[in-house]
Amino acid sequence: MTEFVEPIRTALLERPFAFLSPFDGDEFAALLLVAGSDITSREQHELAQALVAQSCRYAVCAGESPSSWDDAIDEAAAGGELQGAPTYGFELTTWREGEPLEEVVAFFLGPALADDAEPLHRIALLVGGTAAQLASLEDALRRAGRRPVLRIGGSSCGTA
Repeated sequence: MTEFVEPIRTALLERPFAFLSPFDGDEFAALLLVAGSDITSREQHELAQALVAQSCRYAVCAGESPSSWDDAIDEAAAGGELQGAPTYGFELTTWREGEPLEEVVAFFLGPALADDAEPLHRIALLVGGTAAQLASLEDALRRAGRRPVLRIGGSSCGTA
């Protein structure tokens, strides 16, 4: 009998960068590969809040200004706690500046991410990029060879 392996979901987020989790409230790990250099701080803030509110437990940020994305997600988690909202056990954000895509993907899929608590669900989001860039991200995920890759949604991972 073959064991089911949860695929890594991928999606291209375009303006308005809305996010609707495909995981029905379950916790997930997210890779944000930011390709757009014209994303406003308000758009960044709203996407960070959406990720945290929808059970993102781990976030790996790469691409354009990854440290500011790391900070935005941390602030969204802290803001939720201050307002009494659940943060779903939010534990880790990290940013990977100037690293090759293969290294970023290896980190995202590696055991260091989950600190011995392997998340069942993972999603890789290309923020503000192109279909060709999304295909490159999916190729890197496939080469890592751990799980199948499944592209979802249009510009918002569903119908947000």
